[in-house]
Amino acid sequence: MFMRLAPRAATEPARVADVVELCGRLPLAIALLARVFSQHPSWSLKQLIEETRTRLLTVAAENRTVAAVFDLSYEYLPAERQEFFRRLGLHPGVDIDPHAAAALAGVPLEQAGEQLEALYRDRLLEEPVYHRYRMHDLIRDYARALAATDPAGEREEAVGRVVGFYQDTATRAEACLARYPRPTAAPPAAGVESGVGAGWGRQGRALGWLRVERANLLACLDYATDRAQHAGVVGLTAGLVSLLRSDGPWAQAITLHTQAVAAARHLGDRLAEATALTDLGDVRRLAGDYAGAAGALEQALGLSRDLGHQLGEANTLHTLAAVRKTTGDYAGTGGVLEQALDLYRDLGN
Repeated sequence: MFMRLAPRAATEPARVADVVELCGRLPLAIALLARVFSQHPSWSLKQLIEETRTRLLTVAAENRTVAAVFDLSYEYLPAERQEFFRRLGLHPGVDIDPHAAAALAGVPLEQAGEQLEALYRDRLLEEPVYHRYRMHDLIRDYARALAATDPAGEREEAVGRVVGFYQDTATRAEACLARYPRPTAAPPAAGVESGVGAGWGRQGRALGWLRVERANLLACLDYATDRAQHAGVVGLTAGLVSLLRSDGPWAQAITLHTQAVAAARHLGDRLAEATALTDLGDVRRLAGDYAGAAGALEQALGLSRDLGHQLGEANTLHTLAAVRKTTGDYAGTGGVLEQALDLYRDLGN
């Protein structure tokens, strides 16, 4: 493997064997050292071995061999790429595209794409799908450890930018998919303008983006939940409404919407609470919990009426009608639909 990746090493098979032993026969480490060797045509294999052994003496890590190889690979990156690499270590999710990477690093899209490609060529990133990159678990741990040495404020700003990117784009996707206008559409996060989804004209494209980014969106939601970032919890969950409704699982959707209700209450945002309760009632209905659905919707209805928010009231009535229809209460269904219809007409909707 090493000789295939670094052909000039083929003249010294014994030293190649020494290199491979230094790598603990780990393919990832072998590939990285072969890349370092190829990038330094003036180095001999003996010098590569000496460099690696020097790293072994200086690193402090559980897997010293792997850490030494990573350290050697990282040291010879340009400073700008080192910083970009550290920023990638802060990403809450499992993979990343150039748009999210640009937000995370705070750089233009074109520059982010160039850095991702360069790290891929350096074998520090994998590209399992076109223009979607991920780190090997060991490299991710290494990148996170490096990132931890950066100032806390810089780290928080970087993660805030990428979480904002996902929330903003999910909000745009949800606007394409929503069955009716949401009373609480979160504004774009400060400083985030990715352009992703700005030209979406078909529901399929919006839903496709949400499906591709589902794991990252949920990881960002976990990040916001763990840090009691209540506005983020509300906004990210709102962006997932249609995806959770169409793809489920509804048990997970119930958990997430329940958390959004609690987050809205922490914020004292009664309109957001009413909207989250309506979303919760809808998925409880889909899951077959009709009593639970009705209870959540009645709470939402009361809040919207107290606030005088006609759109929220109409949407909740529309969802409540679906519960009553499912349970065979056709007279009750007609009654609430007539109320909703009057409100929508008053709104010119």
